[in-house]
Amino acid sequence: MPQSQALREDKRARPPARGLSGEPPAITRGPIAQHWNKAPFGSKAESLDGQPLRGEVIVHSLPGLNLMWASHGPLRAFRTKPLLINGADSILFSMVTAPRSSVQFGRDFALNPGEVTATGNIGAGNVTYPSACTRLTVTVPQAPLRPLLRDKSAHFLHVLPSNGAATRLLVGYLDVLKDAAVPPELEHAVVAHAYDLLAVAIGATQDGLEGAKTRGIRAARLQTIRRDVIHRLGTDLSVDAIAASHRLTARYVQMLFEEEGTTFTSFLREQRLSRARTMLVSPRFDHKRIGEIAYEVGFNDLSYFVRAFRRQFGVSPGEARQGADVTA
Repeated sequence: MPQSQALREDKRARPPARGLSGEPPAITRGPIAQHWNKAPFGSKAESLDGQPLRGEVIVHSLPGLNLMWASHGPLRAFRTKPLLINGADSILFSMVTAPRSSVQFGRDFALNPGEVTATGNIGAGNVTYPSACTRLTVTVPQAPLRPLLRDKSAHFLHVLPSNGAATRLLVGYLDVLKDAAVPPELEHAVVAHAYDLLAVAIGATQDGLEGAKTRGIRAARLQTIRRDVIHRLGTDLSVDAIAASHRLTARYVQMLFEEEGTTFTSFLREQRLSRARTMLVSPRFDHKRIGEIAYEVGFNDLSYFVRAFRRQFGVSPGEARQGADVTA
């Protein structure tokens, strides 16, 4: 994420100085049996079949934002009163790919695959996952998010559709954090954008919605568009085609890139050149001619590709293939 975006102040939803766990920001991953009960979500888990817990978990903790991606077999997760001391005054957002049943606030809930729950100040209760599933759990403190929400209740449970636009943007935005550490100077921006998207997904006030349009929603849309461009490098891409696939105007897409000091065309060209450089220096593609690589990454004019490659990296494609130093 560009630093210029990170430096924009967001006074209405400023994340706290430390995460819910009180630990320094970090990414941990490994077997679910090893990491679940250490995750900063105030819950325990047990297998439904009496066998050891099976599955993998990734936990990423930032100041005021705790994320967990899990893939596991059938299990029951529960929170008892002694566990509530850790993260009790929080909002928990959870998306699961399989059916599950839950007991919260003394009520039974049956949830369909893909349905999302947003729970405020979750109390003692349990969730049963009768079949294997993958899930994303987001936990944030209530204090910075509550001003952005229409529902000011301390205790609530909302069931949300998985196909909501804000939910899709939020999940896509956070997905990058599975494998990417966030530099300290960018943590505030990342967390504030997540708050924006959470508020819109759960139900934002008018002020919260307007703020999100200029912060979190823009950041998430730009990130989604960038990933889409990278995925489709070898196709005949244009700003109009990308805008149409994301149900946006071409001018809006162009503005997203301009706000970051670049253009859609420049980003597309840089990504195509970067992909070509990777292929040229990799033995896996030694059998491909330079022209084939250029065409594969989206260049239809070989002469233009050679000129652009030299401007970007300081050497020709042939020199790069022969091992010449390539500038970034």
